[in-house]
Amino acid sequence: MLAPRRFGRAPTHSEGTPSMTSGVEPQILTSPNGPTHGLAASTLALGAPEAIRAGTFWNSPERPDTGRLVASREEKIELARDWKITSSESWLEVTDKTLRAASAVAEPGEEALNIRHHLLVERAASYLSLDEWLPAVDAQQQVRGWDDERTDAVLRAAVKAFHAEQALAEEGLLPPGEYVRSLFAYDFAAAAHLINTGARAGFSDPKTVNAMIDALGANAAAMYPSWPSFGAAYVLAHSMFDGGYPSDQVFRKAADITKLLLSSTASPWTNIPYPAGR
Repeated sequence: MLAPRRFGRAPTHSEGTPSMTSGVEPQILTSPNGPTHGLAASTLALGAPEAIRAGTFWNSPERPDTGRLVASREEKIELARDWKITSSESWLEVTDKTLRAASAVAEPGEEALNIRHHLLVERAASYLSLDEWLPAVDAQQQVRGWDDERTDAVLRAAVKAFHAEQALAEEGLLPPGEYVRSLFAYDFAAAAHLINTGARAGFSDPKTVNAMIDALGANAAAMYPSWPSFGAAYVLAHSMFDGGYPSDQVFRKAADITKLLLSSTASPWTNIPYPAGR
C-alpha cells in the first residue's frame, strides 16, 4: 500500500471535444501564464478533469473570464459548501488530506481493489473473476476484524467495481492487460485543482504550493504509470463514489472528460508526460 507523501485572457481550446450528457461541450483551458512543460505542469495536469468541470485553467490560478487572481463569490461559496474551506488553515488541512488520498482510503471500494491487487500480484495475473473476487473479500472479515456491515459494504463495492471496470473496457478507457489499482485518482485530481483554487481565493502562498506540487507528483507517480491508467482510475472512482451502476450520468460525464483529455491535441495529457517518480 502506498504511503503518500506529506509536505512539511487566454485562448479556449475545444477541438475534438465530445458532447457531454448535458449537451454542453467540455473545454480545455490552458493559460499562457502558467507552466506548460516540466514537473509542475505534469503535476497540475492531474487536476485537468476538475478544471474542465469548473471551467478554469488547469495550469494557473487566474480566472479565465477576468485574467485576475481572484476567486469569484460563487467559487468561494462552493469551497465553503463542498470542501469546508473558508480560510488558509482549512485550505491547508483539506488539500493535505487530498494529497494523501484520505477520501479514497476511507472507501470500501478501495479495500475491495486492494484485496484484488494483492491476490493478482501473488498469482502474477491481471484479471480476477467476480466468482474469485468475492470469496477473497469474504475471507478478509476475520483477518481484518470487520463486522458484517463492513464486510457487506466491501462485497457490494467489489461487485460495483467489477461492472464499472467492464464498462471502462467497453469505452476503450481501460488499457489492455490492466486493471484499476486504486481510487486515489479521485483525490489526486481534486488536490491539483485545490492548489489553484487556494491561490485564487487567497488562501495559499508560493512556498506551500511548491511543496504540495512536489508531494502530489511523487504520490501520483508511485500509484499510476500513465495518463490512461490515471484516467481509468478517475472515471472508476467517480462512478464508485458518486454514481449508481454504469453507465449513468456520473460515469458518462467522467468518461467524456477523460476521453477528451486522452485524445485532444489541446490536452496536457497528450502534450506533457505523466508525472515521473522523483
